[in-house]
Amino acid sequence: MRGRAILSTCLLLTLLAVSLALMPELRQQSLTQLSRLSPEVKQVHLSADGPIDLNQMRQIAAIPSGSPLLFFSAKRVLARLRAHPLVDQATLSRRLNGVVHIDIQLRQPVAIVGGRGLTYTDSAGNTFKTLEPGDLLDFPIITGIQDGRTMIHTERQQVVKTALQLLQLTEEWFQQQGHTISEVHVDPTAGYSLFTNRVGGCIVLGMPPFENKVARMQRILERLEDRLFDIELLDLDYNSRAFVRWKHQGHQILAKKGW
Repeated sequence: MRGRAILSTCLLLTLLAVSLALMPELRQQSLTQLSRLSPEVKQVHLSADGPIDLNQMRQIAAIPSGSPLLFFSAKRVLARLRAHPLVDQATLSRRLNGVVHIDIQLRQPVAIVGGRGLTYTDSAGNTFKTLEPGDLLDFPIITGIQDGRTMIHTERQQVVKTALQLLQLTEEWFQQQGHTISEVHVDPTAGYSLFTNRVGGCIVLGMPPFENKVARMQRILERLEDRLFDIELLDLDYNSRAFVRWKHQGHQILAKKGW
């Protein structure tokens, strides 16, 4: 008997669903009745993992107080939030007490890209915010990037990603040695170069791949530890040697053996 009752209930629900699908007016009336039974939105609570205008985010979310808690589209709210250039991810949850919780994860800058203006870039090479007074500047700057008039977006993004790859390969070692990378310079002909606070001049690594050049750079800088600030140019864009130009003593070619 119990099984028959469950089966009858399932059939009834199925018929109701079919009826609602076939009769738009009835479906709309049913949804209206259900929305009246839903709790109302009493509060929208937003949090973020970094500095952002939460009042602006609340306006973008556009969840009116008093609207049916269970009947607004969370998908559309999250899409509006994620369209903001500073927002990486956002999650939304509803409570039956009428509180909507929205948690926002911001894009994290890893470098600053120069050009017509200064913009933050994330680890994927996406530039996402033009710097304004008061923004943090404690990041390496990538210079030499051509603007959009001469380089399409995908090419520009690839150049930024290559510069970030070079940063990833070198940043930890430089930090261990007491260096801070201040700049990655990009030149269409000479390739990629680094500047740090302890080396007096430019470290040229040329075009990728960088792994062998970076390993040679580390060996050379360790051996020249006492003369780092006297270096005007360290050119590693060779297969079997490196070129050093000193600020006051001319140049020196370092052979591969022992370096």
